[in-house]
Amino acid sequence: MNVDVIHASIESFLRQRIDKKVEAERKKLKEAFTDEHLSKIHSDHEIVSWMNYIAENASKVSLNVSHVAKLTHSSNKAINLIDTIPQQKYHYLLTTQTANVNELDSAYTDASYAPIAEFLSFNVIDLDLDKNLGHFLAEDESYFSKILDNVDIRKQWQTQISEAYVAKKLNSHVLAKQVYIPVDNHYHVISPVKSSALAHKIFEKITHSRSKDTPVNQARKQNLSYEGVYTFFPKTAFLSVTKSNHQNASKLNGTRRGGLYFFQANPPQWRKEALPPQTMAQFLARCRTTHSVEIFKEIKRLFYVMKKENLSINLNRRNVLTELVESLADEVIHQILWIQQSYAKGWSNDGGIEPYLRSFLDPIENNQQENKAFIDEFTEQVARWINKNMGEKYEGRELKAIWFNALHPVFQDFHAVLTVESIE
Repeated sequence: MNVDVIHASIESFLRQRIDKKVEAERKKLKEAFTDEHLSKIHSDHEIVSWMNYIAENASKVSLNVSHVAKLTHSSNKAINLIDTIPQQKYHYLLTTQTANVNELDSAYTDASYAPIAEFLSFNVIDLDLDKNLGHFLAEDESYFSKILDNVDIRKQWQTQISEAYVAKKLNSHVLAKQVYIPVDNHYHVISPVKSSALAHKIFEKITHSRSKDTPVNQARKQNLSYEGVYTFFPKTAFLSVTKSNHQNASKLNGTRRGGLYFFQANPPQWRKEALPPQTMAQFLARCRTTHSVEIFKEIKRLFYVMKKENLSINLNRRNVLTELVESLADEVIHQILWIQQSYAKGWSNDGGIEPYLRSFLDPIENNQQENKAFIDEFTEQVARWINKNMGEKYEGRELKAIWFNALHPVFQDFHAVLTVESIE
């Protein structure tokens, strides 16, 4: 029978609370702890006295609330709220509703009433219901029948306890940090009320993701593979709210050390979409990437050693140079393909782009003679670009010929593919 289960839950809570109180007092008083102290603790938690205390002060607590006004200031006396309005739009926004919050908070006018919230929120033994102890006590006086025979007092207890679940009268407070917005010669007042339930879910998620004991973090620490999802919250901030005496605010606020996590909220960075290159100089500027700069450094190092050791360009060194130049050609081709994927075909129709450059960046069908001239001119321009990036020390006609001879077959083959694709 549920009455027996509810009564057992009340006794279980009181036993646990007595044990905690005795342990705390012994630790505090040490040798000064006497039988009188023990008797006083048991007397305060005698079941009828305890229920009188709970009933008389139940109105001082707000149970199952999502938004706690006291999070702005521990002495704030504004109303606490529960968000029960379903979120019909904007499901991409993180709110109490869209986050599927399943743990609500308990708030009180003073920290001395925290035990009342703890008692009424106690989990009922052996009842698989979505109700805490206070829910049962507030709905039926018969749950007190094993404590007291007087029905009138039992009904009074039920009525008083039910006040913990009744919405309080709307009120704000001077410490609620109100904001007044002018609207049509009047003012609209906003009292920012934090969603403690949502804040707690965020706190738990971030705390769990940073725990060293989770399987995914253990695997990451040991550089092992893991099938689960690794969640990381970068650049969070922790704001201490009522931290000096955080139990004054609410039950969940005390659990999260009187603080709130905040995510980074930088303003969006405006970006102007880059226009496609209209000249060879603009295109080659895009080709000067981190990778191509490293290749230039490799070529310069090779020439430095050759000059220092008075070495000539033999077959082996020419092959090394050819490989490096072909890597530069790959970077140029990569930029060509990126431009073709980024802009719609025919983007160069309205521009004054050189035909040889267009034949690579935005190809159209050309005749064989034009193709050969376009490939030669494009290769010549890239060879000059390489020569210029080598610097005055190593710039020369002989080297430009090496660049040209290494580039030409690569661009010729690539242009042939482009031509076939443009026909298709």
